[in-house]
Amino acid sequence: MTQVKLGDKNIPFIYQGDELLYPNPIKDGLVLYYDVKGMSNSSQYKNILKDISGNNSDAILKNFNYTNESGYSDKGLKFDGVDDYISSLGSINRKSKDITIEICLDDIDKSTNWQYLVSLKDENNNFISILIHYSKIDVNISNSIDGKHVYYGLDDDTKHITVVLPSKENSNTSVYTNGKETFGSTDRESIASTISVMNNELVFNSYQRKTNKTAMKSLKIYDRTLTEEEIQHNYKIEKERWGL
Repeated sequence: MTQVKLGDKNIPFIYQGDELLYPNPIKDGLVLYYDVKGMSNSSQYKNILKDISGNNSDAILKNFNYTNESGYSDKGLKFDGVDDYISSLGSINRKSKDITIEICLDDIDKSTNWQYLVSLKDENNNFISILIHYSKIDVNISNSIDGKHVYYGLDDDTKHITVVLPSKENSNTSVYTNGKETFGSTDRESIASTISVMNNELVFNSYQRKTNKTAMKSLKIYDRTLTEEEIQHNYKIEKERWGL
């Protein structure tokens, strides 16, 4: 489905009852879906990031001024680099240890070293995160059982990132940027997902109370590994909607 319009106005979402018809990303295994398209700084619901996957894992916006530099803009949800951050209101519960995280960003601020943009972790400190690391965008996967940390350095023009992390040992861990596979299992030491299926904490743009000025357009979490075809399907939707 192409970008939906009413006259010359883009329509960000179309529902039939409670079912989301547009946009139409892969729904199988989708446990969390945030998208700020069409959100306004004057909305009465501006401080809540609605989970449109249907799983009610909403998040709350903290410390935003609700301006173009600290709130919603045409580039997404913009952080002020001072104290803006997002925190899930409850745990992100999954039915499988397999994980796919997909995020769409803009105006990525690389000025702050060791800044977690998004982090999903459990009570044992197993986590998967996307962060700014020595002025580069990195994916970091940590396994507390054997103490492994694996980093994937991404290109500077990256705006759409998908991380596929299976739970089976010696299986393929893949990172896709802008719809194309950038790293596969042969590029780094294989590491399996050990994140608990319960009590998953999600935080966006907050590490030791540091934040940066990156803008978030959308975020999805799946409790299964998406195929390359499914990843490209989702990327094409975001590319069209946000003009990537």
